[in-house]
Amino acid sequence: MGYVIEDIDDIDKRIIYELDLNCRIPETKLAKIVGRSKESVRYRIKRLRADGVITKFGTMINLTKVGFEAMKIYLRVREKKKLMELFTSHYLQRQDVFWFGKGDGSWNIGLTFFARNSKDFFWIKNELFSNFKELVIEQVVGSVVENYSFGKKFLLNDEKIEPKEVLFLGAKEEGAVGEKDKQILECLLIDGRMSYVDIASRVGCYPEFARNRIKELEERKIISMHSISIDYKKIGYEFYKTYIYFEGFTKAHEKRFYELACRHPNVLYYLKVLAPWDAELEIMAKNYHEYNRIVNYFREQFSDVLVQVQTTALDVDALFPSEKLPIIRT
Repeated sequence: MGYVIEDIDDIDKRIIYELDLNCRIPETKLAKIVGRSKESVRYRIKRLRADGVITKFGTMINLTKVGFEAMKIYLRVREKKKLMELFTSHYLQRQDVFWFGKGDGSWNIGLTFFARNSKDFFWIKNELFSNFKELVIEQVVGSVVENYSFGKKFLLNDEKIEPKEVLFLGAKEEGAVGEKDKQILECLLIDGRMSYVDIASRVGCYPEFARNRIKELEERKIISMHSISIDYKKIGYEFYKTYIYFEGFTKAHEKRFYELACRHPNVLYYLKVLAPWDAELEIMAKNYHEYNRIVNYFREQFSDVLVQVQTTALDVDALFPSEKLPIIRT
């Protein structure tokens, strides 16, 4: 459903903002932040869920910390409805797909895969192009260097709010997690707000054990963040993915670009990639006019090195890899 929920107020927006940073935040703490009672906060969260504004509580697992690489494929596709439905159904169910985006613009489909190495990804890529060669017009393959989340600052009319940077994809590391940790992570992927008691019941351990294991996984950065997925159209926004080409892009340029992206209220994510382009921004805007104004701001700030910008208006927000963690069991 594409209608906008009209009665969302500033309190609701602050609740969404805080839950996006940490959906496991205690209700008492959240109530103190928004200046309402715990009962009021609980009611508002329940209503936001019922209205379909908050679509999922999840946990972002950084599998690059346990021996995986994040690889990307972007596609331009033909207008073949049945084949497109088959493609979408197949890749939304795959355990190695971390992110799936559909939209209109420079690219129609974006996928992020987790693979152990380039050899494994080679066969993932070839399988896609073999099975769906009648669908694909053009393709680009790349990899993620780093992926940062900056929070949904666009919800707040408060310039004093400091951005909360979270790195949730980075360089491959040869880490590992135990069997109980895997079971706990699977619980958090199903429901990022699942209580320690319920996690313990599912896993077969004591609640304190679950709490301690989650804390350690957070400290190791295997758990990047406990976050939410929202239907951004219901709050009156559109989601854009921006592909930026630089020429002569130095470390000093990159540092400044990162800082400006981090502080810009409409920039949700920043990706450094190995692809034909150098960087990606994921931007939330009320309409294309506002989006174009945001992009022009970055054009002006980096006019000496920014040579091209491409855009896709996304229909699907970032996909939580729920029920997809079994990939780490392979």
